[in-house]
Amino acid sequence: MDMKLEVVVVPVPDADRDGDFRSGWYGEREARPGAEDLGRLGRYAGYLVREQAGSEVPA
Repeated sequence: MDMKLEVVVVPVPDADRDGDFRSGWYGEREARPGAEDLGRLGRYAGYLVREQAGSEVPA
């Protein structure tokens, strides 16, 4: 079976990005209940993976 992966890159104008930021879209995402806890868990999991790989030295 021959499969090909095609990647399509769509440029996003800076005005759209700035508009999302100013409209508070990013803030709404962060303000969801549990979002901060999930971020902490994700960072901790990343730390554990790096520590086991030997690239992170525990303090």
